[in-house]
Amino acid sequence: MEMEVEGGQDDQNLKECEDQLSSQQTALEILTNLCSLGEDGDNWENVESEEEDEADVGDEMEGEGVQNINAAPPPLIEAVVSLQIVERVLEKANSLPHNVTEILQSSTKGKKILKEFDNLRIRTFLCLSNLT
Repeated sequence: MEMEVEGGQDDQNLKECEDQLSSQQTALEILTNLCSLGEDGDNWENVESEEEDEADVGDEMEGEGVQNINAAPPPLIEAVVSLQIVERVLEKANSLPHNVTEILQSSTKGKKILKEFDNLRIRTFLCLSNLT
């Protein structure tokens, strides 16, 4: 049996919850993108031709052997470690308590919140994958 939550304050609380989950998802996506930029990520604004890019990659590989071109920039790694970002992201991967899940499943709007939370958890695992 589904309950519909009505009332201005409840609607406002659900909207704030949705906004909070959406903001956290966006933050995880940004962190994921930052971690996957590679060492040339700080130069992403400089647009060069494909020929120049291929020549640069060839020069790097000739002189130094194999490099991890997908490695995050050192300042980013330092920030991730010092701010304990991995631990904070990992907290987002936890499931909701069973009683909270049951309450949210009892309404249509609550089901929407659960769906958003599931999306957050998925993005959390993707972000953790890029952080490690």
